Amino acid sequence: MSNLIYINEKGFVLPVGLMFLAIISIMGTTAVIVTTTDLKIGNNYKSSVQTFYIAEAGINHAQGFLKQNISDWNNYTASQILINPTTLGSGNYTVTIEDPNPASGNNRRKIISTATSSTGASAGIEIVLAPQSFSPFSYAAFGDDGVDIRGQNPYVDSYDSSVAPWTGEGNMQNGDVGTNSIDAGDLDVGNGSIYGDAIVGAGGDPNTVISSGPHGDITGSETVLSESFLMPSVTDPEHETSIGAISSSQTISVDTRVDSINIASKSTITISEDVVLYVDGDIRIRGQAKIDIPVGSSLTIYASGTIHMAGQGIVNQNAKPENLIIYGTDDCSDVHFSGQADFYGAIYAPEADFDFSGQADIYGSIIGDTIDISGNGSIHYDENLNNLGSGTVSDFNVIGWKNL
Repeated sequence: MSNLIYINEKGFVLPVGLMFLAIISIMGTTAVIVTTTDLKIGNNYKSSVQTFYIAEAGINHAQGFLKQNISDWNNYTASQILINPTTLGSGNYTVTIEDPNPASGNNRRKIISTATSSTGASAGIEIVLAPQSFSPFSYAAFGDDGVDIRGQNPYVDSYDSSVAPWTGEGNMQNGDVGTNSIDAGDLDVGNGSIYGDAIVGAGGDPNTVISSGPHGDITGSETVLSESFLMPSVTDPEHETSIGAISSSQTISVDTRVDSINIASKSTITISEDVVLYVDGDIRIRGQAKIDIPVGSSLTIYASGTIHMAGQGIVNQNAKPENLIIYGTDDCSDVHFSGQADFYGAIYAPEADFDFSGQADIYGSIIGDTIDISGNGSIHYDENLNNLGSGTVSDFNVIGWKNL
């Protein structure tokens, strides 16, 4: 029997070996397939991640662009391309912008960045931005680096031109004066009177920042800003082509760009209708010369040079500051008033040193880098100006983010 068993087991090793080879081959093939699949998955994942980062770069590009061109915020309502196709690494992105719900009136913007890679992968990111607005004229006088009131007993009070003209010293007491500075003596009241609050920079001590003479008086509080007062730069909208320099009398009835204004003697520039004047250089008004704004007209000036107004200066016959607004760009470094005629208007020039040495009064608001009041005139803050520019977008917050 045993011999028969041995005879029957002949050739057993061969099929067993072949079976093991088949199993090993199947395992090897499976391993190759799994490895290949893993590599494809890995490459696809890598490509998708890279494309996502490209889309994210588009979002960052768009936010930086908007911050630099914040004055154009209200131009981005209808769906439009904000950033044209831009190559980055092995892919590219395009960014669009629109107001997602114009009927709401919240003035938000939806930004969509779509990206594609050379492998065909695609990604998208959507964010929603909420605007931050501010009123540039919320103070009677504000100097980023300081305010010095050293005239002969001047005072700062308030009135509301939308209700009634100014009626007398201290009748309304919202003539706030402030600074972002925290250095000792940088808000010097001198012998003047502030019918309102005196406010110093965030982290400052009113007891050291605010100083006054023996007759100086502050009727309101001496307080500290919770955060710095926002003073964004003014950008020249770069509209219109310059007609050259103005040095003689003329009438302007449309938005106009000029190289400079330099008038003297009895020259008069008359503003007809509502006009925006872009001045690339200096503004100088001397003698009996003046810029005249008749009743029913208004003037907005974008000044990119120094402003020197003596004599009659700018005569706003409306007697309402909202009809004369002057914005100083970063190139406007000095504003000097020494005229005899009262000034009805508001000036926002965050990089300018403002020197008021005249005998006349200012009805409106003065915002600059430094404010120096050395004449006999006073400032009557028009509370109505606080509503002016309240829709001006100065920054934005990201309030929504999702991957597409």
